Amino acid sequence: MFQKLSEEIRECLRRAEECRRRAETALNTDVIRVYLVMEQRWLALARSYGFTERLSTFVEPFQRETREDKETPSPWTARPIAVPDEYARPDEYARQVEADRRFQAALGQAIAAGHERIEAVEATVQLKQRRTKLPP
Repeated sequence: MFQKLSEEIRECLRRAEECRRRAETALNTDVIRVYLVMEQRWLALARSYGFTERLSTFVEPFQRETREDKETPSPWTARPIAVPDEYARPDEYARQVEADRRFQAALGQAIAAGHERIEAVEATVQLKQRRTKLPP
């Protein structure tokens, strides 16, 4: 590819030189101006090819790294996490969520019942204390 670009640059420079020679031998000022403009265009094209060649030379190692990266994964590449089967099945997850919801409800009821029992015990203690008090 680089050889082809270099050949294209040489061809552009050859044509620019030819336009310069024709401008020097032309007799009409309009024709001279046309050849000089053509020379400048050939030189601009040669610079463009040169830039493309330098850019390709600069980018080529990065393209090679990209190709190699696709072939061998980086140690920092994200890998899929192995998930145990019991967590991977959505129906199992839904069953566990429902069981947890039922447990939370039962726990709430037990706590409420426990508070009721505590209140009942406290009321009983207060009643007993009133009965055991001697009247003045």
